[in-house]
Amino acid sequence: MGVTPLVSLVDRSEIHVDLKLSENDVVKVALGQPVTLTSDSLPNWSAKGTVSYIAPAAQVTNGVTTYAVRASFGDSDPLLRVGMNSNVSIITAHKSDVLLVPSTALLPKGSGHAVQRLNADGKTVNEVDVQTGLTDGTLTEVVSGLKSGDQVVPLPSLGTPKPSGPFGG
Repeated sequence: MGVTPLVSLVDRSEIHVDLKLSENDVVKVALGQPVTLTSDSLPNWSAKGTVSYIAPAAQVTNGVTTYAVRASFGDSDPLLRVGMNSNVSIITAHKSDVLLVPSTALLPKGSGHAVQRLNADGKTVNEVDVQTGLTDGTLTEVVSGLKSGDQVVPLPSLGTPKPSGPFGG
């Protein structure tokens, strides 16, 4: 006969989130790196923390290799409840005063990238080769090829627009 617990105790003195990172991502993470926690359930809410544990050995499940990582957050905010889905951002690199473009503006060009820059008339564009740096997936640093104030097409065309209709008309 099994015993059913009457009470479950949860230690809320410190919030932590356990993550599983791929081997490509875990090499970018170090103990003490800053972490931001958000939750879709709590708009405009966030908490700051740090990476507090990185597993020394991998776990392999169904052929997928991951590493356990823990992010710890000092304060226990009563708004965040145990079991809520959360989003964790680990800051692996940081630069200030950089030129950023939407990542969607980048066109593949050989082994690099180009962007479509608006000309002074605001209507025509020319393609400019750019060298990129850090990215968060949404915005990408441009190291060379553009200057502050240049306007780029955020969703560039990959070619000349084709006439519509079955026969080009």
